[in-house]
Amino acid sequence: MRDEKGGGSMKTAIIVIGILLCLLILLFIMKITVKIDYWYQDHQYQLVIEIITFFGLIHKKWAFPVIKVSMSDDSVVIKKDKADGKKMKKRITIQKVFENIQGIQGIWSFLFESKESIILFFRKLHIQEFVWNSTFGLKDAASTGKLTGVFWTIKGIAQAVLFQFCTVRCKPQLSVVPKFNYSRDSIEVDFHCIFSFGLGNAIFTAIKLFFLLRRHKSSISSSLGITT
Repeated sequence: MRDEKGGGSMKTAIIVIGILLCLLILLFIMKITVKIDYWYQDHQYQLVIEIITFFGLIHKKWAFPVIKVSMSDDSVVIKKDKADGKKMKKRITIQKVFENIQGIQGIWSFLFESKESIILFFRKLHIQEFVWNSTFGLKDAASTGKLTGVFWTIKGIAQAVLFQFCTVRCKPQLSVVPKFNYSRDSIEVDFHCIFSFGLGNAIFTAIKLFFLLRRHKSSISSSLGITT
């Protein structure tokens, strides 16, 4: 009787271990697909992010509210409509920006050591769709022509970076449409991107970055003025 009970327990343990191994393998081969839609026009922009995983059974979408950005002499004022209908304002001064830049100097050592892990992660990141359309117009036609060249340069660099560090499975669609002698300064941006990566690859990268971050925790905290 004891042998039969012992054999039954052993079979149950083997079945449980087998199920856990299958779930672990399934977890590591699972793909995560991310969709990003960004729209900007007349100092307003909106961002929508979708995440699809578990073979399409899990679908999560975040739609960020429209944010209005206005410029002043020494700061940028961000106006955002909150979910409860109230409006929120946040002022970002140039002084605050420089203080933040000075505070991240201690992070460079962490980024330098983690660059290989980050590069390996992006090597296995698959770009499925990449659309970046820009339409703009300035009152001065000469300035419009110069800005057209600047936009094409930025988009050319972005495309080169994609092909160098990621696996691109589509033909990027890039466009710059200038409007000469426009009655007012205006810019429109329509950005759409779909990319996917393996969950196992993300987990391994996150673990490596976690241990590197712990190693540099004290230097990063002191650089940002955080006391522990």
